[in-house]
Amino acid sequence: MANFLSVKETACAKKYKGVKFDSLSAFYHVPQNLELPYEHNHITILFNAIQPGRPQGVRYQYMLEEYDDDWSPVTKNSTAVFGHMHEGSYTFKVKAQSPDGVWSEPIEYTFRVMPPWYRTWWMYATYIILFLVGMRIFNKWRERSLRADKEKLEKTVAERTREIAEEKKKSDDLLLNILPEEVADELKERGATTAQQYDHVTVLFTDFVNFTTAGEHLGSQALVEELHNCFKAFDEIIDKYGIEKIKTIGDAYLAVCGLPTADDSHAEKIVQAAQEIRAFMLQRREQLGDKTFEVRIGIHSGSVVAGIVGVKKFAYDIWGDTVNTAARMEQNSIAGHINISQTTYVMVKDKFTCTYRGELEAKNKGKLKMYFVQA
Repeated sequence: MANFLSVKETACAKKYKGVKFDSLSAFYHVPQNLELPYEHNHITILFNAIQPGRPQGVRYQYMLEEYDDDWSPVTKNSTAVFGHMHEGSYTFKVKAQSPDGVWSEPIEYTFRVMPPWYRTWWMYATYIILFLVGMRIFNKWRERSLRADKEKLEKTVAERTREIAEEKKKSDDLLLNILPEEVADELKERGATTAQQYDHVTVLFTDFVNFTTAGEHLGSQALVEELHNCFKAFDEIIDKYGIEKIKTIGDAYLAVCGLPTADDSHAEKIVQAAQEIRAFMLQRREQLGDKTFEVRIGIHSGSVVAGIVGVKKFAYDIWGDTVNTAARMEQNSIAGHINISQTTYVMVKDKFTCTYRGELEAKNKGKLKMYFVQA
């Protein structure tokens, strides 16, 4: 009998290449501890119940754990086929129902499907080794690359540091104040500037009406901080319209449009900026009350001379009757209003709604026609 089983085992191993098992059972020749290679991950299981009297009346149910979710429907079929099984351990269970309706206890048969070669432990070990070797190669390459980049960067930084130091020294010597770009370029190139006359510009003056009163109930630090916050907002507004800030004088703010680059819309842009300044201060007054200021604005259009005065602590400034008249417009304005001259009115009357105020006396100017620009 032992020789017979040995012959059977040899024949089975030859027929199913790669299939492994310990032995065949003595009676039905069922492989024990069966292991199927992944390429043969399908199996057909034949089973039968011993029922001498009425074999045709036997019914079966079966399931393969880890493959089926539940028992199969009751069937007369005594063959079960399973295919495309993933690697893992499986247990086949089958039970029989006699013609009298009595179910037997399930019998079990366990076997394994082995993983494919690329998911075996030795392949995972190979993957890890290849990864480590790859990381080593990458790190070596990265070190060389970083070293080269560092040397290149150090060389670039050294060159740029020298250039910046030279430019900074020149800028520190020349640009002690904020200047228009064209004037700054001229200073860099020539070391000096030439005063220029600009025939078509519009000048804006602002002044805080209650500045002294606010200073009485605000501390000096709070007063300066509020002044800074207001002028910072003014700067942002005029930058939006390409207007050149000239300077601040105490609580007064002076700006001009139309220089150093000519602008045909100089009057319109100044009035637009003035309206935004007024709106900003009105809103701030609503929020802060007497902790901020009320602004009055004056505008006049005409010609000015612009240039740099002084040798040390030099400043870019504008001069001329247009500047003086703009100052008179501001002085004759009232809190929360924009007061413009006849000249400016003619240039913007089609763009803005203005109210004629009549001819008002202006210091050293006599009577001048003035207009309020409406919001």
